[in-house]
Amino acid sequence: MTQQSVGEYAKTCERAIVWNRELSQQNGKLTRISVSMNDIVVTNESRGWNLYIEYAFSTKTGDSVGDGRGVAEYFINESVTLRDGGDGTTDKEALDPTRNGTVVTNC
Repeated sequence: MTQQSVGEYAKTCERAIVWNRELSQQNGKLTRISVSMNDIVVTNESRGWNLYIEYAFSTKTGDSVGDGRGVAEYFINESVTLRDGGDGTTDKEALDPTRNGTVVTNC
């Protein structure tokens, strides 16, 4: 596991999570979605990697266009990936995937 590989993995997970969430909220009527990662901070700790991601997205459903922003924090090691999506918060200090996160993968 390297800083680059865990960063790419977390960005791929976050894109899929945003895509699926927006598709679900639009009842399958989503015609376009774009997700871009604005910032990612990767920190290596003794137990694993912590990653903080800021992203933006835009959607189109018929004639309606929407935009949004979000943040997520991940904890990744050899056996688990945890994610705290922040429930709309943009406060980095409020995110804690090891305490409030959901399991993305478990090996």
